[in-house]
Amino acid sequence: MIKVNFRDGTTLGFDLNSDDDRQQWEEWSSASEFQSNITGIGIVHNNRFLTFPFPRGFKTVKFYAGLVYSNKKGQRRLIAEQLVCHADEIKHTMLVYTFKDPPPPILCRVHMERIGKQMFPGVIGG
Repeated sequence: MIKVNFRDGTTLGFDLNSDDDRQQWEEWSSASEFQSNITGIGIVHNNRFLTFPFPRGFKTVKFYAGLVYSNKKGQRRLIAEQLVCHADEIKHTMLVYTFKDPPPPILCRVHMERIGKQMFPGVIGG
């Protein structure tokens, strides 16, 4: 479940495991007006709220969210929820592991890298 905070003080939740919520997130997050009103975003998992620090001082900031699957031994299995933030030439990724059998050795992985100019907006890992 992702939670999104907006400039007007409202907070919306999107359960990416639900087809309706995932489609709603994909539709709304592709609109630049929606993206420009985001002031914070995070993932809620196991009664913890893991958030991004909101990037300041960048011209363009865009957020993307999605589910991450593993195809181990031919079986597709949900392993994590992912948030990606593109702030100009910086890509910040947060991966929160959600599988339970076996429990993951860590809860969250954060990665930041300089990627150059974003070529395909709207594509996770773009």
